[in-house]
Amino acid sequence: MKKVTYFTGLDIIYEDEETRIEAMSQRRRELILAWATRFCYVGCLFLGAFVVGALVKIDSPSSIEDEINISHVRGISVPTSRIGDSTSSPSGLSIPFPRLPSSAPSQIDVYFPLRRTSSPSTLPSFTPSNAPSTIPSFTPSNAPSTLSPTIEPQTTQLQYFSLEIFYKETSSEDYSWPNNENWLERDVSFCDWYGIDCSPNGDYIEVIAIPGNSIESSDAYQLFGILSQGITRMRQLDLSDNQLKGSINESVFHVWTNLELLNLSGNQITGTIPSEIGTLSSLTTLDLSNTNVTGTLPEEICSIENISITLPCAVACSCCNQCIG
Repeated sequence: MKKVTYFTGLDIIYEDEETRIEAMSQRRRELILAWATRFCYVGCLFLGAFVVGALVKIDSPSSIEDEINISHVRGISVPTSRIGDSTSSPSGLSIPFPRLPSSAPSQIDVYFPLRRTSSPSTLPSFTPSNAPSTIPSFTPSNAPSTLSPTIEPQTTQLQYFSLEIFYKETSSEDYSWPNNENWLERDVSFCDWYGIDCSPNGDYIEVIAIPGNSIESSDAYQLFGILSQGITRMRQLDLSDNQLKGSINESVFHVWTNLELLNLSGNQITGTIPSEIGTLSSLTTLDLSNTNVTGTLPEEICSIENISITLPCAVACSCCNQCIG
């Protein structure tokens, strides 16, 4: 018998010397294997860190010239404020707007990173995808299929949003216009919606003519502002013989500078006639007859050449063709 005391204080008694040598050899092999495993594990950690660091260094810009550029596709802000709040129109005017549905984007501003190519001044083209949410960036399926090279996708989007909000603000789940053919139909261009007419190439809405269609609104001022946010090239607006209440939004005439016809007769329009209408040099027809507008027709409007003016008899006018109501 042979007694061996280890450094751990453990006493082991072996029957003979050969058994002790074999046990010691087995113990050494186990220790070597354990330490080799530890070294391999630590080595793998260092190797992994080295590889990750190398990849990060390769992917990092080596100079300011190679940094990722930010391309900013600038659109027009779509307002999301409450009714009565003011927000800026594309022309910088203050026009109140209703709260948009939660699905509508608050602003059609798209930021996306682009790595600089061999020519720093050349950036890839950008077309928003067809997505309807917070960002929504999207191109409505009812937009004209062919757009001219100069029109921006945001212009089409804003026109669609203006019409959509206009329709929803003047109708409800229990009530809709008597004639709303194709309105909000996703597979039909808004140029083919009832009462809408676009430019020859289908890019811009130029005419909204929906007379006598029971369009209801308690805030006409708000309604005109909604239309002017997305529809900036209006030539004719005829909403006569409907159920519009409120005053005329003077700010829209800084946007609709090419307006040729304005017919709001047969509505419950109140307030005075904005002098801003006098800046519309292309205006040929102004009809506010059978409304509740009061005051005096601004002289600026009378200075427009070849204009036909029909107003309520309660309005003092030195150049009107006739007064009705």
